[in-house]
Amino acid sequence: MIDWGRLRDVLPAAGPARQKLRLWSGLVLFSFVLLHYLNHTLGIFSVEWMEAVQDVRRGFWRSWPGTILLYGAAITHISLGLWRIARRRTWRMPLWETLQVALVILIPYQLVAHVAATRGVATQFGIDDDYLYELSILWP
Repeated sequence: MIDWGRLRDVLPAAGPARQKLRLWSGLVLFSFVLLHYLNHTLGIFSVEWMEAVQDVRRGFWRSWPGTILLYGAAITHISLGLWRIARRRTWRMPLWETLQVALVILIPYQLVAHVAATRGVATQFGIDDDYLYELSILWP
């Protein structure tokens, strides 16, 4: 039988290595999302600008190193976050932390649909998921 109390002491949730992994994986995810949203804001000025920047972004993030970096960061960040939640001794927490836990649980459901509709169709069916394709889906 597993002695969870002892396991909790052996594998700390907030060791320096885990904190650095969470930080760096979070920064990779933040940089991806920030550039993604900044790319969306270019649509205020021109769809052509959106496409031009999207080509550069896609060139990096859809390359093998970019894909490994992005998906590795996502898996690492989510795993370490869930590990930290699971290791809590009590569910008492401030409101901000409760909201953070709720977002950790809810965001992946929204994200899976988005990734499947973009990267999934591009990979599986060879559809060019450029902004014209996306905008035609969003605003028929």
